Amino acid sequence: NKKIDKNLEIEKKLIEDKLIKYVREENSLFIAKRFINEYPDSRYLKNVTHIRNYLEFRKAEKANNINNFQDFITNYPDAAQVPIAAKYIEQLSFEKVKNSSKIEDLNKFINDFPDSEYNYQATKFRDLLAFNIAKLENTIEAYNDFILNYPNAIQVTEAKQIKMKLVFEKAKSINTLEAYNEFVEMYPEGEHYIDIFNLKANVLGGNIQKNNKHEFTGIKWIKSFDNKGFNDAVYDFVIDKNNEILILGTTKTSLDNNNDIWFLKLDEWGKMKWNRSMGDTLNEKLYSADLLDEDHFVAVGKNKFNDTIAGNSWIVGAQIDGSKAWNKNLGSSMLNTVIRLNENEFIVGGNYFSSDSINKCYLAKIRNDGKTIWQRYYTMKGEINDLNITDSSDVIVAGSNYLMSINKSGYINWEKAYSDTTVIENACISSDGIYFTESITNGEVFLSKSDIDGNIIWRQIIHGDNISATDLAISSENQLIVSFINNNDVQLSWYANNGDKLKDEFFGTDKNEKNCSIGFADPNSLLILITIEYRENDSDILIINKSL
Repeated sequence: NKKIDKNLEIEKKLIEDKLIKYVREENSLFIAKRFINEYPDSRYLKNVTHIRNYLEFRKAEKANNINNFQDFITNYPDAAQVPIAAKYIEQLSFEKVKNSSKIEDLNKFINDFPDSEYNYQATKFRDLLAFNIAKLENTIEAYNDFILNYPNAIQVTEAKQIKMKLVFEKAKSINTLEAYNEFVEMYPEGEHYIDIFNLKANVLGGNIQKNNKHEFTGIKWIKSFDNKGFNDAVYDFVIDKNNEILILGTTKTSLDNNNDIWFLKLDEWGKMKWNRSMGDTLNEKLYSADLLDEDHFVAVGKNKFNDTIAGNSWIVGAQIDGSKAWNKNLGSSMLNTVIRLNENEFIVGGNYFSSDSINKCYLAKIRNDGKTIWQRYYTMKGEINDLNITDSSDVIVAGSNYLMSINKSGYINWEKAYSDTTVIENACISSDGIYFTESITNGEVFLSKSDIDGNIIWRQIIHGDNISATDLAISSENQLIVSFINNNDVQLSWYANNGDKLKDEFFGTDKNEKNCSIGFADPNSLLILITIEYRENDSDILIINKSL
């Protein structure tokens, strides 16, 4: 009773029902594809499509290569297995490139699969491969390229270390001040910090020696220390039990006008062992130092000052290796000199401003832990410039225009006053008296000797324009050595104990020698410390060890 087309529809559905059962039972890719082609409008099309996709995926899985999985994704983009196929492609691609010797292969994987779970490993392999290539070339340029191209690689730290060594070796091979300065600019701290200072010290010292315009004999070694091209100066030094030298200087750590303290520790041949700077936003200077015992030193000067702030007197104490430091300020404006009384006490001298704003002399006795035992505010104008200890433990004080002796309590034993136009800058004690220098405001300089009670034995003038006495020392042969700055050159003069001049020696370049300190490294060696403006607007520390 039904129309034929209706019967055909019924028969077709019956066939579809039988076919879908057949497709499911046979699990054949060929049958599934034929069903899809012949029954594109079948109500079972979605189900058969899933079967077809599954079978195609299993086929790609069995082949297990990138092209098959890629074809699957291209042909069946809506298949449920597409994410799994993509993962297989990532895995197979990673397996393919992880042992590659070409950086390009690893970079391609990283770029093609930026979110891959293998991206981190690929990046590690890529960075290691690039680093090994740089190591194989082993050039500054190769490491520069590696650091630039792979800044996040874990090997960058090692690459920088190797590069630093190569730059260091290059600077050594060139062996010029410019090469060492370039290295310091690139690596202001680090493994070769002390090495580069010593190499620079050799070159700069050698350059200065070559430019010395005078005959200066007996140089055992000469070094010049420069801290990053800023102005440096030297004021004093001490020799420890190992014949090592602790230098007291100043430096600048920036382009401002403030000075920081700069300690340099050298061995007996002038090789730097360490250097340290200390300071704050204002100026600091330490002018004088002395050993308290074998392991400790003390230094004095002034801190926290500039053009408008007066600042304070300042004491710094520390172990000879620079550790366990302490510091304190006293009730004076500046300290110029310090001398050890014994292992537990020392005396400092300088100046203070009285209530009537006049600069007057100041002394203090300090314990080695920094505690003040006594302070003396004297009525004499000027300041205290030098201190010496007699065999009876009295202190010989060289002031602005007087010489005096005080006992251990700071009370005056005797006092010798000089003209207001005189400044006594340096003094030292020998077995037969006191030697001291006098600078007169008219430009004359006198060298004098008194007995231990301050009575003049002889006094003689040192002639010359623009000459100033900077230090003096007595040799083991009881000869007096006086250092001068004479027309921007260093002059060393030897005198017998009767005042007769024995000889002069000069050291100087066409640059400015600004000050000079002298002392003995041992009985046969004189240390000469000079602040020298070897390059314009850049003063450095020059140290000469001279045989006597």
